[in-house]
Amino acid sequence: MKTTIQLDIEISDQYLENWNKDFLNYHNELYHDSKKAEQVLKENPYEKSLASWIEDQIIDYHPKVVKSCKASIIKTDTGNK
Repeated sequence: MKTTIQLDIEISDQYLENWNKDFLNYHNELYHDSKKAEQVLKENPYEKSLASWIEDQIIDYHPKVVKSCKASIIKTDTGNK
């Protein structure tokens, strides 16, 4: 039997904006290259990082129960709420 659990997570636009700024600042200091920092952010947005963390938590803490776990970003609503 396969059971699917869906999580709807709402993340504020302000949080994402702040996270992106902090992420870029960190990687600008790390690489001293703004283009590389922007590419890293593009490849690893917060939503992808969060999905990966959720997968890791589920697999790490429920290894005998959960055989596989794949988190996906289904919808990104760019409208302000």
